[in-house]
Amino acid sequence: TTLLKDFDRVFIVTPGHEDRTKLAINGLEAANDAAVSFVAVVSVLTSGTDSIFGRQFKPVESKAKTLSVPYSIVRLPLFVDN
Repeated sequence: TTLLKDFDRVFIVTPGHEDRTKLAINGLEAANDAAVSFVAVVSVLTSGTDSIFGRQFKPVESKAKTLSVPYSIVRLPLFVDN
């Protein structure tokens, strides 16, 4: 939270990691605790579906919806190339 004390907006790019759900939620909680004015979080088009990404990203989006700060969920298609 102290890392975010000088920021007013946070953009969370959900990492390509096996613990992506927990890491993204940790970022959302830190942004909320720091009382930033806006949070944007990257998600996937299949969030909430019965797929690996759908199950991983649904809790992230659900957490974003519980924040006490305004938020945006950016649903992007899967990337083939970096």
